[in-house]
Amino acid sequence: MANSLKLQQDLSIEAKIKSSESITIGYRKDIDGLRAVAVLLVVLYHIFGSIFPGGFIGVDIFFVISGYLISTHIITELEDGKFSLKEFYNRRIRRILPAFIFVLLIVNVIGFFVLLSPDLKKLSQASFSAMLSFSNIYFWKVVLVGYFQTDATILPLLHTWSLGVEEQFYFIWPIILIILFHAIGNQGIDKDKKRVLLGGITLFMAVVSFFLYYHFRAHLSMVFYAHFTRAFELLIGASLAIYWTRLKTPSFIFSIFLSTLSFLLVFYSTSHLTPKNYPSVFILFPCFAAALLIYSGKNDRNIINKILSLKLMTFLGLISYSLYLWHWPIVAYINYLGISIDSKVGLNIFLSSIILAFFTWKYIEQPFRKKYKFCFKKTILLFLIIPIFLVGGFALIFFALPNFGFDQDPKIARTIADYYGPYEKAYCIDSKSPLRPSSPKTCSIGDLSKEKISVLVVGDSHAMHLTGLLNVFLNKAHLKAYVVTQSGTPYIIGKIKDWRANMPMKRNAILKKMITENHYPYVVLGGYWNSYHDKTIKGNSYNEHSYKVFEHGLKIAIETVLNSGSIPVLVYDVPPLFKVPLNCGFTRLKLTKCYNPSSVIDKAQAQIHNIFLNIMEKYPSVRFIDLSSIICQNQRCLSAINDTPIYNTNGDNSHLNYTGSILIGQIYSDKYTNPFI
Repeated sequence: MANSLKLQQDLSIEAKIKSSESITIGYRKDIDGLRAVAVLLVVLYHIFGSIFPGGFIGVDIFFVISGYLISTHIITELEDGKFSLKEFYNRRIRRILPAFIFVLLIVNVIGFFVLLSPDLKKLSQASFSAMLSFSNIYFWKVVLVGYFQTDATILPLLHTWSLGVEEQFYFIWPIILIILFHAIGNQGIDKDKKRVLLGGITLFMAVVSFFLYYHFRAHLSMVFYAHFTRAFELLIGASLAIYWTRLKTPSFIFSIFLSTLSFLLVFYSTSHLTPKNYPSVFILFPCFAAALLIYSGKNDRNIINKILSLKLMTFLGLISYSLYLWHWPIVAYINYLGISIDSKVGLNIFLSSIILAFFTWKYIEQPFRKKYKFCFKKTILLFLIIPIFLVGGFALIFFALPNFGFDQDPKIARTIADYYGPYEKAYCIDSKSPLRPSSPKTCSIGDLSKEKISVLVVGDSHAMHLTGLLNVFLNKAHLKAYVVTQSGTPYIIGKIKDWRANMPMKRNAILKKMITENHYPYVVLGGYWNSYHDKTIKGNSYNEHSYKVFEHGLKIAIETVLNSGSIPVLVYDVPPLFKVPLNCGFTRLKLTKCYNPSSVIDKAQAQIHNIFLNIMEKYPSVRFIDLSSIICQNQRCLSAINDTPIYNTNGDNSHLNYTGSILIGQIYSDKYTNPFI
């Protein structure tokens, strides 16, 4: 009896071991090597972007690998009758969350000492969203920041968007596979045909997802962050996994051809593709490359797959998750502190990320995957419920203590955070409908005692940030202005394609009608001009260079203003901050100089400066406001004037805060002639 009981226990233990090891069946070193390639591309892109302009494709490769591995495990266990949804989620949580929670803790502790309170508040919200697996939705819908925008480079948890996409896939995909597997099985279809049919359905879903990605490509943030527009990458890997047993092992020569083609696709994507090429069909290059590399590895004599199987590559592949977690917060905090990432700093970031990744993998990832195995309820409690309550509580602190944090000056923090001034809820920028500007009753500035609107203010968010200084000019001139601005919409006219979801050219057609019908004495044109001479603007006759299209469109817009009897007032954009922190000089931590050399600004704005010189020569009646004459002094373009920070955002796309805008207006009006007098 005792022996029988012991035998049953041994068999039970053996079954559990086999079950826990089922996920490692068919382990391939070359896939870990491919993981290494993916993470290195991403890390090196974030540190040395100019050398690896397309390194962001590493995330696309990651998605394909994840889709393949997860689907391999699920479909194999479904066919063996061993798949447990609860055990699947248990493994995923133990795989992902211990290391993530540890990194999240460190990032928030550092953030407490480094970030201004508005940014610390965003970090707490991002942490809460990440724990709920909704980071992608948070950055898409709440922060409203594009991944490739310079403002994004200081968000320590921005990289968790990809984890959100994967985790949402992990939650939904197993359920879909179970339903499809059993639905097909109930038709009496044999195992091989079942895989073919299941793979076909998966491929169809991938095609639908890619159609959504491409169809809605004008909605940049949506197609980048949304799981349904990114699902095709994971489903490409999933399709490969489902068809795997039906695919013949490629011959040695054919496997060499496939792996070489894959390598060339990755090399081309990394070296030639840039954020300006996306969203587009080019995203398929790294996806197909990853799938072909995985397939070519079916022939284990393949030289490229053997290279991917080298110890160094597999080591980097094993720590790739932790490396991905660590590298971006380090980069973001370095950027936030205004430290330039040169080759020396970049090398230190790279090495520090690898060291931290190794120790996190060894002492957190591995133990919680192999040693500390909790039941499902304990796993949920320890790695989901408790952390969610903790980060949720951290986020709630800011409702009671809005200036919470170490490195805080409440007055400075409020000044920097205020972009809209008194017009925050007036929709003077981004009205509820792009083609229906907000009412003059809520979006008037200047001398509000006047009945007549004498000035129309048009342009993008860089026109909106002029409201403070324009108020100064207009009140002195006793004029009233109507502000009609929209994000990413410079006032240009012509046969130019709409390039954003908010239909800028249709919006500009409405503005043109307003100008020609109302004959405003003045029309102010403001904009983030330096953004529109790249590949954003595309036309018909002038599509050889985008800046030519832009220049032509701006000239037509000015002629429209002149022909309506109005005086155009063209505002030259403010100098960008680049890596200078918004709060530079006002924090306890002072690690950088609070200015950019004028030579750096001049170089960055040289092309647009030449366009403005051409306009000045051709249209002498245009009045110009050059704010750099106030912000730049003694060959230095400052981040603060008279002990007041003047910017609301930094990076290439720098906006003035409302207080800074007023201050510049006061100094300008004292130093120069009022443009409205």
